[in-house]
Amino acid sequence: MTQSYSESAPSDGSAAASASQCSEPPLCVDLDGTLLRTDVFVEGLVELVGRRPWDLLLAPLWLLRGRAHFKHEVASRATIDPAALPYHQPLLACLAEYRAAGRKLLLVTGANERNADRIAQHLGIFDQVISGDRLARMTGRQKRDRLVNEFGAAGFDYIGNSRADLPVWRAARSALLVNCPATIARRAREGNNVVREFYDRPAAWPAWLGMSPISEWLANLLVFVPLVFASHVDAERLSRTFVAFLSLNCLALAVGIAADLLAVASHRRDELRRARPFAAGHLDLAHGFVAAFVAGFFGIGLAALVGIPVAAAVVVVAALAAVARYVAERAPGWETAATTAVNVARVATGAIACDVVVSKPSAIVAVAAGLAASILGAVVGRRAAARRAGR
Repeated sequence: MTQSYSESAPSDGSAAASASQCSEPPLCVDLDGTLLRTDVFVEGLVELVGRRPWDLLLAPLWLLRGRAHFKHEVASRATIDPAALPYHQPLLACLAEYRAAGRKLLLVTGANERNADRIAQHLGIFDQVISGDRLARMTGRQKRDRLVNEFGAAGFDYIGNSRADLPVWRAARSALLVNCPATIARRAREGNNVVREFYDRPAAWPAWLGMSPISEWLANLLVFVPLVFASHVDAERLSRTFVAFLSLNCLALAVGIAADLLAVASHRRDELRRARPFAAGHLDLAHGFVAAFVAGFFGIGLAALVGIPVAAAVVVVAALAAVARYVAERAPGWETAATTAVNVARVATGAIACDVVVSKPSAIVAVAAGLAASILGAVVGRRAAARRAGR
């Protein structure tokens, strides 16, 4: 699909003169992972999961007609706000300079035409859009062949970021790289004229660790409370409780990742939360789906090693924790009550894991411990939010 945006070009006399004097070939820009710090197709999937999950029941039928048709169906159902997307700002500033100098800019992407056109119209710097449609993809060799047919071999420069861009770089006059993995960057430099590279993506591991804050780990220590009331503590009871603790931490990570994924659109509208890893594009949304599934599967699997009742208990805790997150955002007045319920469930999980019958006095102590942990967590959370707001 090709769309012209020549009407968005500057119309004053000086701009026209600079355009006529510019002898540089067209600069073709990739979208997903290059101009954007995210993938618009995965953005659409995230919106459908959160807003219209029943539509995804048709996904197998869409896939039977090809990946291009699948992208088209997602794009037609999901509403992406171009103004809220995380753009690669240093690259965007560079493109604005090229545009001011009169150079022709093209957005060339495998994203569906609907999303590509909306983003190009929002930015207003591209002369033309070449994108995929419901019948054909515009990635890798298909993209290379299209550009060679349009401009000739070495008749264009290309900006990309991934393995799929390697054949396009080889056919281009020169290559520009954006946040490429080291192996891809090395291959791109072999036999290509790499003229510029952009690297500003932060390390991923601190962001992943932040998905399950230390407060969750501390709260999960409540599973050890029933050991205080046990008639005796042996290695088996301790190990079973420790496995339950690890399982809860894995599920807390899964819940944290899933919550951030589903709230990515609202986070981008919030002054404080727009810097969250998924909202800012520091973590890949597709990797988030995989990480949430792996963490949840591993957590349940660990608990199942102790016993099916323990696995069921940790799932209940994870479900209550997800509800507590929702309540904290939508009804803050009920946050302490919701968190207390989660903490009491943590204590109950520990009792099941170490096979301790909790008496009435022990239950009162468990509820008190859960309430105290909830209040402490709320105080620490509010102070942390106040510090972020004061920056």
